[in-house]
Amino acid sequence: MGEHIRDFAGWAGSMIEVYEIQENESYDVTYAGLKVIGARDIGSHFSYDDYLSDIDALNIGKQLDGDITLSIYDAFVEYFRGNGVMTRIADFFETKFKSGKAIAEDDAIVYLNSVANADIAIARAMLRNPNLPVPHYTDEEGRALAKAWADKLYTDVLNE
Repeated sequence: MGEHIRDFAGWAGSMIEVYEIQENESYDVTYAGLKVIGARDIGSHFSYDDYLSDIDALNIGKQLDGDITLSIYDAFVEYFRGNGVMTRIADFFETKFKSGKAIAEDDAIVYLNSVANADIAIARAMLRNPNLPVPHYTDEEGRALAKAWADKLYTDVLNE
C-alpha cells in the first residue's frame, strides 16, 4: 500500500472530513480544525479516539517495518504494554514529519490542496464525491486547516 493511501486512510483523510463539521456548525476553518481534531466532546471523524488510532497505526507500522520477524500481535503488546503510548504523539510527529511543525503544515497543504501529485488529487476527489459529506473548500481554507493541524499536533507533542 502506498504512503498516500495510508495517509488518506489515516490522518489526512480524517483531516479532510473536518470540513463536514466546519460547514454544519458554521465554524471558522481554523477554529474548526483546533476544536474538532482530536476532540473528546464533539462527534466527528477526527475524534480523540480516531486521532490516537491514526497515530498508533503509523507507530505500530513503523515497528513492523523495522523488524520483519515481529508479529502483529507482538507489536501491539510491545507498543501498548511498553512505553509506546507514553510518547505516541511525539513518535508520530518524528516519524511522519521529522518533528517539524512546518513539515506537518506543508504535508497537510499537499493533501488538502495540491494538484501536482495525481495520486493525491484523485484520492482527494474520491473523498469529496457527492455521496460523501465533505463539502467544497477553498485553497485558503485548506491552508488554514493545515496550519490548525500543525498547531494542534505540535501543542499535543509539547503536552505529552
